[in-house]
Amino acid sequence: MNKKKESSKKRKGLYVIGSIALAVGGFIAMPKIIDFLSTKMYRTNPASKKEADDNWGPEIVRREKKGDKPDGEL
Repeated sequence: MNKKKESSKKRKGLYVIGSIALAVGGFIAMPKIIDFLSTKMYRTNPASKKEADDNWGPEIVRREKKGDKPDGEL
């Protein structure tokens, strides 16, 4: 009976220590790791270097009216 109490105490202790370690990792270490990796990925992203198109303005498209011909002539 004494061994069962000791093993259950060990199990509970390991559970508490593991929970604390996960909390520390989640609240302290992960934001730093995410920040580091995101800045590194943003700076070395080859897709951003390939795109040199600066024309992102609105496009004016002419609508066809009833009297218009399909090729756009009046």
